[in-house]
Amino acid sequence: MASRRVSIQGTASGALNLVRRAVEESGLTVQDFEEIRGGFSCTTGAGITSWGSKIAVVVEEVQASATTVTISVLPRAQLIDWGRSAGELTSIINALNRLI
Repeated sequence: MASRRVSIQGTASGALNLVRRAVEESGLTVQDFEEIRGGFSCTTGAGITSWGSKIAVVVEEVQASATTVTISVLPRAQLIDWGRSAGELTSIINALNRLI
């Protein structure tokens, strides 16, 4: 499992839209977007080396114009992911940095 917290200037809904766009533009094959309270979750598809990952995003507005976002990536059906979760998280963070 890999997880990271980032601060984004703006409202919670604006940060949520920005992170969702970053996930979509990260280069990962993403499917099954599901809105959850305070964020969303989605999965990446299975491939020859993995059963895929679950991505969870939780947004927390700490001030009127400051938001904390927690992005977590964990394997769906295996105990060890050999760094795949960390790599997928890096792809999402890189896409987010390009959008900010």
